[in-house]
Amino acid sequence: MFMKKISALGLAAMLVVAVSACGDSSDAAGPDDPTVRILTLPIVDNAAAFYGMDHGIFEEYGVRLETATTAGGNAGIPAMLGGSTDIVMAGGFPAIQAAEKGLPVRILAASSTSLTEEESPEDYVEIVAGPDADITSPDELAGKTMAVNVRGGTNEIYTLAFLEKHGVDPSTVKLVALPFPDMPAALLAGRIDATMIGAPFLQTLKAEGAKTLGYPYRVQENPANPGTYVTTDKFAEENPETLEKLIAALDKVVEEMNKPENREAVLESLSKHTQISVDELESVTFPNFEPGINMAGLRETVQLGQKYGLLGDSPDLEKLVVNQK
Repeated sequence: MFMKKISALGLAAMLVVAVSACGDSSDAAGPDDPTVRILTLPIVDNAAAFYGMDHGIFEEYGVRLETATTAGGNAGIPAMLGGSTDIVMAGGFPAIQAAEKGLPVRILAASSTSLTEEESPEDYVEIVAGPDADITSPDELAGKTMAVNVRGGTNEIYTLAFLEKHGVDPSTVKLVALPFPDMPAALLAGRIDATMIGAPFLQTLKAEGAKTLGYPYRVQENPANPGTYVTTDKFAEENPETLEKLIAALDKVVEEMNKPENREAVLESLSKHTQISVDELESVTFPNFEPGINMAGLRETVQLGQKYGLLGDSPDLEKLVVNQK
């Protein structure tokens, strides 16, 4: 699994730029190899896609990626169903919600997996309170205002579960929808009291004194897959060989990312695509990058969605998920 936190000392010992073992230009995808359109987000969850593109690994496996940026999975899935892209980076829960409504989607693979306490004392997404908020522990969130990026999505179910786990009646907390880029200013100005957030916005807030209250994905026993790659039934059924190549390429990407000599190259790639400086990335806790979907964790996510009324009957997860773990 990928390193959880990168120290300055560790970086100093690395090569200036490490080149992944992905072959030379003669290995690149040929003119007859498929081009796959993918919508990505400029966040650390997408590190494997970025690294694989930058180092030619997808082309090595005979697939060309044509990328564009989406504002989020909730917007990306309708765009994909409308035919403007083949794959979108989206949360596992929005994909499950779409499938539950009868929409023809499939979860191809994971883009990020949360960290267990055994793996790291910290997870890569946190619940934080504003530096001036009169909140020092989760049980003080009762009666407060918290932000989620969209109502009815992944952040909402884990925020509600986090509150309940810490003895707070979720109905006593006011939830407001704010895009992630707007959350830091709102929290620092006191317009909201707390929020669930990850890099790079988390680092901005912590530099200003925001207080860590806990790690929301740890409300469940098994790791969560906050980020996944989602495609359509039609694309999956018509392009089985292409999907096999993509999954094999992702496996190779993760293998290369986990090599100590490639760590600086990973940071360089992330910095290029997220506009987060390498220096800032040194302090970031990263998720695990494992293409296989943790099915036990996914079932727990479904149960949480049903518990809080954000999901009805669960779709057939065995059919929904292509790359299972």
